[in-house]
Amino acid sequence: MTDSHRRIPRRTFLTTAGSLAAAGAALGVPQAIPSTALAAPGKAGANERVLIGHIGMGGRATGLYRELAPLRKKGLTESVAVCDVDEGRLRNAAKTVGPQAAAVSSVKS
Repeated sequence: MTDSHRRIPRRTFLTTAGSLAAAGAALGVPQAIPSTALAAPGKAGANERVLIGHIGMGGRATGLYRELAPLRKKGLTESVAVCDVDEGRLRNAAKTVGPQAAAVSSVKS
């Protein structure tokens, strides 16, 4: 074989390739995270916020919704859907929760 086609032992190749991959990952990861994935100062990040769907908005569920008010004010929870088979309760729940939440009368798809 010529000098340009020298054989490299597999173990040496894997050790070198692994070291280079680890170094590249350590240097490249911080730049790969988009700024939108990180939370703004004073705001909860995506993994720190709980999205809630309310099913059945009778007295107990409405009371629990009110109990979550402090967490909503801090931005730690967000109601994304309300569901109730009773149209009157559904209307009231939609008003209470707000327009950001989808209001549906059935959870069947």
